[in-house]
Amino acid sequence: MEFSQNIECGMCGLVNHEATLIYHDDLIICSLNYEPLKEPHLMVLPKRHVEGINELQSNELRAMFDYIYKLEQMVRKDFKQEAFIGMNTGRLATQSHLHFHILPYSTGLRGLFSKAEGSPFRKRVSDKELKPLRNKIRSIIDDAF
Repeated sequence: MEFSQNIECGMCGLVNHEATLIYHDDLIICSLNYEPLKEPHLMVLPKRHVEGINELQSNELRAMFDYIYKLEQMVRKDFKQEAFIGMNTGRLATQSHLHFHILPYSTGLRGLFSKAEGSPFRKRVSDKELKPLRNKIRSIIDDAF
């Protein structure tokens, strides 16, 4: 399969970095992160330069998630921790090339967000409070799709 690369994209060139390259095939690349949050901080990305998940072809999406599954199992077994799997997108991402992060964590998602975002660790919201947000999201989705 031919794939497009962006010469200015550092992620497109990861396939050539032997020190960090874990795996690659016709569709995906798996690499260590050059700026790891902790060990091991892995990334899985399509070999083809895409910026959004909506640009992925179904075979790329399947290949990425099949490999992410293998990495999640490896983190649990060999690093004895749960695996955080995340995608940083939009203006908060440091790279435009779509990629997923896989790294061990021990605080859980609530711990990560409550600490980083200052949100409550646990706050129960009533059905009455949730209903307007549910209706808004349904409306947006209905209009978009």
